[in-house]
This record gives sequence, structure tokens and C-alpha cells, in this order.
Amino acid sequence: DTVLNKLFGSAEKRSGSFDVVINNAGITFVEKSMKFDSKRMREILDINVVSAGRIASMAAQQMRTSGKGGSIINVTSVLADSTIAGLSSYAAAKAALTQLTRGMAAEWARHGVRVNNLAPGWFPSKMTNRYVEQGIDQVLKARIPMSRLGEHNELDGACLLLASDASRYMTGTTITVDGGFSLIN
Repeated sequence: DTVLNKLFGSAEKRSGSFDVVINNAGITFVEKSMKFDSKRMREILDINVVSAGRIASMAAQQMRTSGKGGSIINVTSVLADSTIAGLSSYAAAKAALTQLTRGMAAEWARHGVRVNNLAPGWFPSKMTNRYVEQGIDQVLKARIPMSRLGEHNELDGACLLLASDASRYMTGTTITVDGGFSLIN
């Protein structure tokens, strides 16, 4: 927590109080569930859930203290509600983050702090590039009604909505941006 305290203190010194925090850290490992690795599972949970929870908690405290409230956006995944073989640990972590978001939203709403999820489908990223290089993108495109992976700027609108006053009456919700993947998977 010392590092996070320094980070939040530095950000507050530089910019004053802040009103939007986006939790976008995430890792995954492809592994079959029959070869469950508890060490890797703890690492996935620590990065994808615990760190997001700690950052959200610190942000909410600062937002409450400022008296202005704010918006916390947790980046989850369409895999929070479905999964594919080899990614069950990742899917479980994103489902946990989804539920954590809902709990935080219920608790912090009265303090003017909104907490929502942005659930992307399949987008090229440092985390997914190695799978795309192996040709998995062709399999995914066949399962996505729009027949393509997302482009980074296609998350902008949903993120801006959740960050802005346009969503001031939204908390504990999930906005899914996935080309229709979750409709059929």
C-alpha cells in the first residue's frame, strides 16, 4: 500500500483531486482446468481483482474526501459471463471483479462515487497478441457476429460515457463492447 499511497499522493499534488479512475490491469495464462495451478490462479486473482479493489478503495476514499465524488471504471471482460477452454482462471477472476464492482457500487453510491464495469470482447493487446499470432483470431472472428476483432478506439465511447456526467445515474452496471460475441457465446 505504500506504493499506492505515494502514487495517489503524487497524482493529487500534481492535479488536485481527481474524479475518474480506470482499473485496466490484467493478466492471463492459457491452461486446461485439469492442470489447475494454484500459484498461477493466485497471481491472476492478485492482479485482476485484488489490485483493482485496492486502487478502487483508495480512489473512493479520495473522491469522498474531496466532496465531489467521481467515477471508477473497472475493465472486466466478456469472459466474466462465459468462458472458452483454457481461460477458466481468467474468466473466474473477471467474474469476481464484476461482483466486486457491484458491491462497491452499492456501498459507495451514497458518497457520490459511481463504480461500473467496461467489458470488452476480443481486442488486440499485449495480452492477446501472442494468441493472435498463433491464428486464434480466425477462430474468434468466426464466433463474433461482426466477424472481426475490436479496434482500440471502439472502447472510447463507452469509456467516455462511464467517465462523464452523462452516466451520473449509473452505478454497478456493465457496458459490454464485443461485436456481439456475448450474444451467442
